[in-house]
Amino acid sequence: MFRKNKKGMQGVVNVISAVPVIAILAVVMTVVISFGGTILTKFSATQTANQADYNITSYSLAGLGTFGSFLPVIWLVIAIVVIVGLLFAILPSVGLGKQ
Repeated sequence: MFRKNKKGMQGVVNVISAVPVIAILAVVMTVVISFGGTILTKFSATQTANQADYNITSYSLAGLGTFGSFLPVIWLVIAIVVIVGLLFAILPSVGLGKQ
């Protein structure tokens, strides 16, 4: 029923080998945003209001908060991309799709 197709299996190997790199990059992005928010919060506690450094810190915290609120969506998109990549890599190896 299923044909062995080494070219299709190579695509599966390529997608699977990219998964750890994608996961590590996503985790690093999440950690950097978390630590960045913590560090900026510590800096803003020592600054006085209505000065340039306080304003920069406040806007940076707001930006990190906005970007951080999109992290679940970013993780979902990464998961969908990996699943679709695996499907496109597996389909030729089982005789479906482009040969």
